[in-house]
Amino acid sequence: MVQITLFCAIVGARESVFPVDIDTDEIVGHLKTEIRDKSAVLKQHAVIDLHLFLAKRDGAWLPDNSDLDDVVQTKGCLDYMERMRVSHPLGDPNLFGPGVSLGEGVVHVLVVLPSVLRKPPSKPVAVLLKYCGVTLEVIEKMLNPPLLVDFWNALRTDTTEIAENAMIALPEGTFILGKPSLGSRIYIRHCYPRLWHVCWHALHRAEDEKSRLVILGNPGIGKTYFGYLVLLYLAHRRATVVYENATKRFLFCGEVVAIGSRTDFDRVLDQSEAFYVVDGVEPSSCEAKTILITSPRRDVWCHFSDGNCATLFMPVWTKEEIFTCRELMYPHTPVTVVEECYRRWGGIARYVLRHAEDPQQQGLLSEAIARVQLKAILGASVESCGDEGVLSHALIHFRVDCEFSKECFAFASKYVTDGVYATLYKRNKKELMKFLGTSHRLRNHAAYREALFETHVHIELSQGGNFRARRLTEGPKGYAGGGNQNESKVDFKAWDIVKLRPRSSLLFRRVSQVAHADPSIYLQPASSNITSVDAMAKPNELFQVTCASMYPCERKGLREVLHLLGDPATPRLYFVVPPNVFNGFDSNQCAIWRNKMEKVCQNVEVQRYVLEVRCARKKK
Repeated sequence: MVQITLFCAIVGARESVFPVDIDTDEIVGHLKTEIRDKSAVLKQHAVIDLHLFLAKRDGAWLPDNSDLDDVVQTKGCLDYMERMRVSHPLGDPNLFGPGVSLGEGVVHVLVVLPSVLRKPPSKPVAVLLKYCGVTLEVIEKMLNPPLLVDFWNALRTDTTEIAENAMIALPEGTFILGKPSLGSRIYIRHCYPRLWHVCWHALHRAEDEKSRLVILGNPGIGKTYFGYLVLLYLAHRRATVVYENATKRFLFCGEVVAIGSRTDFDRVLDQSEAFYVVDGVEPSSCEAKTILITSPRRDVWCHFSDGNCATLFMPVWTKEEIFTCRELMYPHTPVTVVEECYRRWGGIARYVLRHAEDPQQQGLLSEAIARVQLKAILGASVESCGDEGVLSHALIHFRVDCEFSKECFAFASKYVTDGVYATLYKRNKKELMKFLGTSHRLRNHAAYREALFETHVHIELSQGGNFRARRLTEGPKGYAGGGNQNESKVDFKAWDIVKLRPRSSLLFRRVSQVAHADPSIYLQPASSNITSVDAMAKPNELFQVTCASMYPCERKGLREVLHLLGDPATPRLYFVVPPNVFNGFDSNQCAIWRNKMEKVCQNVEVQRYVLEVRCARKKK
């Protein structure tokens, strides 16, 4: 039994946060009673009338700050939060159980008030929107709020060139959507200008087609800020825009700016020349040109995308983007901290930059790795991976091509891959080894297999032992086959046993670590700066892991890698492959190598081998 303190907020009530102490062996129903008895506002209502929701968004607790009152003013804030079932134990890991960090300065539970507590609506006033010829009724206090007017006027008059790696800086005292918590700067990612170009053309297809599109991507990569940039583009075009997020709608039309609920401004949305920009919630069906920007939550985008709807994908951040943005917007975050976060999270800016020094947020990755299931990974799809749980966005990233189409899913980083391998091996090693041994038949899982196989290889090679190998030589004896006499040949039947010594593994970050390493160390580069090999060991061994039957080795940095090893006279390069690839590995590899390596490694004979690592862990 563990007693915890939960902070609760009442939806629809300002400054309503209050603490409740309760034991984790209680159930949600008991928590409802404690909440009702703790709050004077709720005591007059029956426990059965109250509904509780887990106050988490994108896997993180809602911060108890100046924005919380705005968030809880509408029931719309609950759309993508988990409802707490009365019978569920509070000690459930999905609620407040072991390993779940409750954090500080946050809210854990949202309480939905009975309808009798809702305030009567304010009296509306009529407003004529001359740009689209529509007359609307708008609540007076929501019409032309000064901070929102300043934001819209700043966009309309901004002259900053919209180019990659630039930064849009609003005037002092002006904030995005009029909210200080959103800041006043927008970093232009390298993909933003091109993505907007694709969006614009997708929205202006044939007149008989409905103009709508959806942009999907991992949470935390700047989708919301791309939506703000879309507002800038449309402000320059003097367009009429309705912007919608999880709590409200914003209307921008010429000199008129207004805030409304998520059911307001429908008459504007019936105008085909208007634009409807939606962030993270299901859009209303309308005639306006609609851009939905969201994480891949099925209940948000699947119904909307039925029929004639373009689907685009936003890529995760590159390392260059991360460090450019750090210089511009997070200069006080140490470079070493950002590097470590990038090594772990990959290109998710939210955790690599914004939350780089937040222990609670950084802990989410370890939670995700500890909970991972092989079935969940293999079952991930655009339709199913959008459960905003930690799995989808922390462990798996979209790979996106230059046309913003999805190529596949991939693990977030080598750190994640290694952690996933360790968790799966501990939970069910037979299942993991079976996947590695048979998944070459499953094309959709190739990226997962390659990543997990590489981790498996590094463990096996560092432990040492005997491995089947054959040398890739030019014109071996006994080779039967046609072709040019100068063409390299491989004897598929000739193989031998290579014995590797056990070594301690070292993930090196500095060249000096390689220089001081002795032959008992198995060296793996921590960064992607070394692309020629995946591992090395003194005095002369290089290892390149692949699941492909032909692998044109990256040669650009091989000379530098050999220099790191002390320029051995007879270096050995092992192409490490699974059993299904070993016998047929690249009969043309040697010719490719010979033609391109003569200029790189003159006077050095690099002995090349294909080496088999079986998909089964050796007994220690």
